[in-house]
Amino acid sequence: MIHRNLQSLIETALEDTPAIFLRGARQTGKSTLLKTIIAEGHPARYFSFDDLTTLHAARSDPQGFVTGLPHYVALDEVQRVPEILLPIKAAIDNDRANAHGRFLLTGSANILHLPTVADSLAGRMEVMTLYGLSASEIAPRSRTMPWLEAAFSANITALMPAEPLVDDISLEERLCRGGFPEVFDRKTASRRSAWFDSYMTTMLERDARDLTRIDAVQHLQQVVSLAAARTASIVNFSEISRSLQLPLTSLKRYMNIVEMLYFTTELPAWSANFSKRLVKSPKLHITDTGLAAYLLGANPARLRADRKLFGQILETFVVMELKKHCSWFDEPLRMFHLHAQNGLEIDILLENMRGELVAIEVKSGATVSANDAKPLKTFASLQNAKLQAGIMLYTGDSIVPLGENVWAVPISSLL
Repeated sequence: MIHRNLQSLIETALEDTPAIFLRGARQTGKSTLLKTIIAEGHPARYFSFDDLTTLHAARSDPQGFVTGLPHYVALDEVQRVPEILLPIKAAIDNDRANAHGRFLLTGSANILHLPTVADSLAGRMEVMTLYGLSASEIAPRSRTMPWLEAAFSANITALMPAEPLVDDISLEERLCRGGFPEVFDRKTASRRSAWFDSYMTTMLERDARDLTRIDAVQHLQQVVSLAAARTASIVNFSEISRSLQLPLTSLKRYMNIVEMLYFTTELPAWSANFSKRLVKSPKLHITDTGLAAYLLGANPARLRADRKLFGQILETFVVMELKKHCSWFDEPLRMFHLHAQNGLEIDILLENMRGELVAIEVKSGATVSANDAKPLKTFASLQNAKLQAGIMLYTGDSIVPLGENVWAVPISSLL
């Protein structure tokens, strides 16, 4: 069984927090992780709302259902019964002294976006996100320090693991495979495509309807497919609305639904003026590159031939790998992109709570030039002490200095 790096953080949080909400896309391994935590010592009893008897009991009498639960309980797929959160809040408040670690919840939709439940467990629940398998979970390699710690300390040599990669999977194959655990059991591309097809059907025909009570599977499918084609691009709602011939209000609703279901994620725009971050356009990314490749009908051979598409999906891969690293890092980090009026663009900006920055550009080529490093050098000259490191992730093999505090670093450092 693959060890998930988020496990230790969940176990630590259970020691001082009444409820943990482990959210993430369906089939990313939430149930398996929850059962692992129970098997290794947490006293919770497991219930799943994918079980129809349990689901009907909770929906018919949420208060009575919660009252009848054991003190420590794990509830899987709570997005199917969002009305259960208020009784959980009451149960916590009625016995706050003994509430630590009492509720371990999982959800395949981000129910915190729903106004009726957004504030239900404020101050009582810690939220964590489990993404698909990271490259470092699939094939763990020893490191002198975590990748993000090395980046923020400008310890560039420590970005590279101490061990070489042992698998012979090409980068294009890695992108097409993605990070869903079950995909790794599929030996051929056709079997992986069959899995993704079934996954899309389940998510759009059941989970979307459960969550929103709408019947718009065709429109949601179109929005997800178009998001895959636009991955690593700045969101332009007007252009997407015209492409799909959907009213803008409907499009924004559908975009919100596919984000709630973890098909997509948005990278906010960064600005030195904090208030301006709220009005600038975000960058859109599909949360799994295997799903993106499936939706686009792309295979490794096509990615090798179409370098523009390869570059898009590669940038999304790096964004999602870094999101996974951030999810288990011991310091809160925020991720942005930069698209300035003067034409300066940076693919990824990482910012810690002290306002320190790491700027990252993603390059699909195996060689770098001084011109490639120009955005990082320009940003470094503007930010001075705030920029800890400028890093160009490329497909080559060596760490190369490109200027003061700016380096080219192999993408394989993340693997």
